[in-house]
Amino acid sequence: MAKEKGMVLKNYAGTYQLRIETPEDLSYLSELDETFWVATSAPADGFNCDPAFIRYLDADQDGRIRIDEVRSAQGWLLRVLRNRESLGQQSDVLRLEDIDTSEREGKELKEVADYILATLSSTEKDKISLSQVREVQSIIIGSARNGDGVIPPDVSDEEEISQFIADVIKVTSGTPDLSGKSGITEVHLDTFLKETRLWLEWKTRGQTLSVPPWGSDIDGIYQTISEIEDKVNQFFHQCNLVSLDSRVMEGIQLNEEELKRIDFSNSVQMEKQMEEAPLSPPRADGLLPLDDRINPYYADKMGALKEKVLKVLWGESVYRLTGEDWKTVLSTVQPYREWLEQKPETKVELLGEETLRKYTDTRFKNKVIELIAEDKAVAEKIQKIQDVEKLILFQKWLMPLANSFVSFPSLYNPSARALFQMGVLVMDGRAFTFSIKVRDVAAHKGVAINSHMFVMYAEISGRKQDEKFTVACPVTAGTRGGIRVGKRGVFFTVNGQVRDARVVDIIENPISAWEAVSLPFKRLFSWAKSQTEKFADKHIAKLSQPSASSSMLRDILLGGGIAIAALGSSFAFILKTVASIKFLHVMVAILLVAGTVVILSFIMAVITLKQRDMSVILEASGWAVNTEMRLTSGLGALFTRIPGFPEGAKKERGDLVRKFARQLRIK
Repeated sequence: MAKEKGMVLKNYAGTYQLRIETPEDLSYLSELDETFWVATSAPADGFNCDPAFIRYLDADQDGRIRIDEVRSAQGWLLRVLRNRESLGQQSDVLRLEDIDTSEREGKELKEVADYILATLSSTEKDKISLSQVREVQSIIIGSARNGDGVIPPDVSDEEEISQFIADVIKVTSGTPDLSGKSGITEVHLDTFLKETRLWLEWKTRGQTLSVPPWGSDIDGIYQTISEIEDKVNQFFHQCNLVSLDSRVMEGIQLNEEELKRIDFSNSVQMEKQMEEAPLSPPRADGLLPLDDRINPYYADKMGALKEKVLKVLWGESVYRLTGEDWKTVLSTVQPYREWLEQKPETKVELLGEETLRKYTDTRFKNKVIELIAEDKAVAEKIQKIQDVEKLILFQKWLMPLANSFVSFPSLYNPSARALFQMGVLVMDGRAFTFSIKVRDVAAHKGVAINSHMFVMYAEISGRKQDEKFTVACPVTAGTRGGIRVGKRGVFFTVNGQVRDARVVDIIENPISAWEAVSLPFKRLFSWAKSQTEKFADKHIAKLSQPSASSSMLRDILLGGGIAIAALGSSFAFILKTVASIKFLHVMVAILLVAGTVVILSFIMAVITLKQRDMSVILEASGWAVNTEMRLTSGLGALFTRIPGFPEGAKKERGDLVRKFARQLRIK
């Protein structure tokens, strides 16, 4: 009788999940209602697989994988593959005959695969590997024309064009292309040409600017004025204040305390003091003398102003300057000042006016646009190569992902690993196989506490800083044992690497019924111990305090006698009362209380342990889990276990430690 085909849902710890073992099973994803998917969305960085596969799967690049994206990937994969036998093999080698070339998309994939093999001069023409695809990608990316629309200087064979591109990079900073070389895009080109045009227009206005009486000497004149302008302005402001109130002079001059603080042997300090001192002592009449009463620090600059500016402006030597005279001087350079203030903020002037005027020739712009267009033309070829890479990655990883998303069979299989499991933590003589990546321990704990499970957070570290990450590992069987914050172990990643592990946080919950039953008694013992310690500490502290006087000693002895008498009476009363109670009654009462506590604790333990839900651990890491994953005793033994000894190993029952101890006593 032929085996009946159709969708098969298997029972995994009480939940029915789609079995995805064959390409046919994968085809049922489009039929399976969303409510029967174990997960409906998950963080993209939570899977242990090729990162490029996740990038292709995460179509909208929002960092999450959802049902629609998995279905879209499944639909595309089954559409372009004619023969799907390789889907279950997790192979990164694609047989070209498996591609469905009856449609345009399949034909293009086959053509690109042939192009890749021809580029590498491969002798095998019937299959292509992921490494071959990526080798050709690397070749293209490393070339000057790599399809990213960014062109470095060496893309052109013309020296002038290469220099032009280099100068554009110098001004705009450019951007790295796929190979890491610095280059430019159309945006950089437009920015450079716009800034060049504005700067040249500004420069032309300056060259035609008429500033009488200075003419072509305006640059030097303006420089001479600007070097001393602030100090002259300060002088006339000080004069205005002095004319209003003569007491202002006292604030401008150094007082006795300030004079004392000056170290007249320190030339740097004295020079600084001269720089901050007035240009000349302020006067109520507002006259600035241009003689030896000028602050020596500014004598040279004032001398240049007197000879190069004032003498030329008035045609004769000037020996004093009024506020109105100074305004006249400033007004003569105001047009030049305004022109300078209109200077565009750009680095193009670093290239020089001659070079910039050469670059206004349209042939530079046109040639670069042509090169960018040629580079972008390669993008279509790169996209098609990426489609081949995508096909190989989907062939290898889509079924394992479906088995770690649509259903979780690999989670329950000791010989397999779900894609979201980070590895195996070995600690405290046990192996913890359920480990999921955690980005924020505090946030994860806030959700995971509702799982009613004992969860430890372990920091996994490698030799490099960027290899460090944190995992959550629930303890699902046995007891807490020696697990505590700071406990160390080792972690075996899914790709076989061995790293250090250290517990950094814990969510405490009963792991077994025995732990839950014994918990009240442990708490009682802990409370009694703490109370005893407090009582002892309190009375030891009192006894250690020295007596202040003989009267205090008398009071202590008197109080102690009364206390001893009271204790004696109390002790006698207690003995009399206990004597009147039968021992059997006492034992029965103790047993009844203990039994009640044990029964209630056991009932609560059973209820709590029944509530343990592993799906909450996943939800705390950002998963949207569609079903409860109740932790049964069978599942607990899967995720926390003590491996057996190798086959054929024998255990000798004799205790060698006792043997060594006996030998020591004999000696």
